[in-house]
Amino acid sequence: MGHDIPLPAPPLPVIDRETYRLPPNQYVPEVVTKTGIVLHHTVSSTSSSVFSWWVEKGQRKVLRVGTAYVIDSDGTTYEFFPDTNWAWHLGGNNGTVNEMRTIGIELVSEGGLIRGDDGKFRSTLGHLMSEENVVDLGERWRDFRYFDMYDKEQIRHLIRLLYFLCDKHNIKRQIMGDLRTYDPDIRTFEGVYTHAQVRSDKTDVHPAFPLEDVAKWAKLLVV
Repeated sequence: MGHDIPLPAPPLPVIDRETYRLPPNQYVPEVVTKTGIVLHHTVSSTSSSVFSWWVEKGQRKVLRVGTAYVIDSDGTTYEFFPDTNWAWHLGGNNGTVNEMRTIGIELVSEGGLIRGDDGKFRSTLGHLMSEENVVDLGERWRDFRYFDMYDKEQIRHLIRLLYFLCDKHNIKRQIMGDLRTYDPDIRTFEGVYTHAQVRSDKTDVHPAFPLEDVAKWAKLLVV
């Protein structure tokens, strides 16, 4: 009979807490017990553009929209505000309690892509994409067949961050499987899940996300 051999814990994440810090009016500085982590992608090409957009929205109207962490394509991990606090990142009818108890992590990615008549791929923002960064799902999902592939370094640092956050906040080491699923009741799940799993109008994260590898190395049970 075989035995499960525990995988070694990944190294602690290197977190940049200085480069991008949302102003105090852009998140709620209330310490809340965390029971979940929600994965997003940015639909942008850089962390700086995400930061600028959220700050601009906050200046025009106090919306308090944002995530605690953003991971750039090269794996650089930025903390936008303390992960014990919260901001709106789920939207829809998810409820304040679910916003408060979850930590949002954004992966910098162009998201869904459009193939033009010239055969070239562009993001919804009009950015021309290299074909080596395009993943083909083989069928349309949430209005897209093609997506920007998540970067290996980015995923490696996500694994470190997930392992660290589950330990820090005593979050259940489990991740919701079937990335194509939509079920708003998942919003009460304790563990790791995706924005797209609780919002039918979202594509983050897309089905080509390496869930099995992330679960394996972050020591998360797929449920």
